Amino acid sequence: MTFAEIVRTLARRAGVPDAQAAIRAVHGAGATRWVAEQAGIAARTARRWMSVTPPAARRQAVVDLALRWLPNHVAAGVLRGAGGTVEVGTVRVAYDGADQGLRTVGEVDVDLVPVADALESGDVEHAEQALSDTVMEGYEPGLSDTLQVTDYVDGLTVTTPADEPAPPAGRSTAAARGAAARSAQRAAVVETDLLAAYRRLRRSPHAEVLLTDLRAAVAATREEVDAVLARLDGDDVTVEENALVFERGYLARHPAPVTETGVPGRVVEAARRLRPVEGEWISLTELRDALPDVPRAELDAALRRLESTGRSTLAPEANQRALTAADRAAALTVGGEANHLFALNPV
Repeated sequence: MTFAEIVRTLARRAGVPDAQAAIRAVHGAGATRWVAEQAGIAARTARRWMSVTPPAARRQAVVDLALRWLPNHVAAGVLRGAGGTVEVGTVRVAYDGADQGLRTVGEVDVDLVPVADALESGDVEHAEQALSDTVMEGYEPGLSDTLQVTDYVDGLTVTTPADEPAPPAGRSTAAARGAAARSAQRAAVVETDLLAAYRRLRRSPHAEVLLTDLRAAVAATREEVDAVLARLDGDDVTVEENALVFERGYLARHPAPVTETGVPGRVVEAARRLRPVEGEWISLTELRDALPDVPRAELDAALRRLESTGRSTLAPEANQRALTAADRAAALTVGGEANHLFALNPV
């Protein structure tokens, strides 16, 4: 097996993270745009493909793109994630270009970083020499000065984390269950803190916030934040290569704490009881009935205030014939228009 065949074999072992890393290494900030152009998809779709957890049906498409256009970079990523020991088996060697027969190398300790560096820089010849040198040094120190591998007869087997055997399953214990419960509680806290930080940092509704800013604003380790992001991605949350967006659906299911005081605060609380998902319409008849002790003038003032601050939206009923006498009586006139419906805007 030639070095070129070794590279192709390594590249085919790549997973989605390896493929994504190769694309970003080559295209940097333009990685998402490159994916969109090559795959013929929208930029938003490409961002999902390059997210922490791309759609299951498109994972292979990401790998195929990288294998087609960036095989050396993909192979380099696999080498960087490999352990320090490889199984080489039998190789054919040469001295100063002259064939010196076969050597049974077997399993040897190697340094694959120089090989990966050379592949990423585009210097394939140097990468081939670096692999030969580290294999020969692992076989016998000093031998790389005299012999060069010309053919990996048995191929090259590297061990990556995905190849490591899973530990044997044991019986569930109270301690294990307790640790799992604490881990889940901690993840819930980190998720809540992430959402609160996002709301503070965003410049407009549903705007991107840089992950570096979010990490700095949350009292959690990088591993804790990454674990939460990996779980959230795709659930009305878009985790891009360097930014995060909580979409409308997620915000609606996770409303912000009530910050309004007085009657406006009571209106928000009543609306949430009636429609737990923010953004859904409530008739003013129903809303007024939920606050029977609030004088009409005070309630009207609170409704106007909530709309003026953008916290809510008022609207007329489209089907005027469906209105009852009670609906017409409960209407609130704003700007000369009678409004019959109320909805909280997700924040």
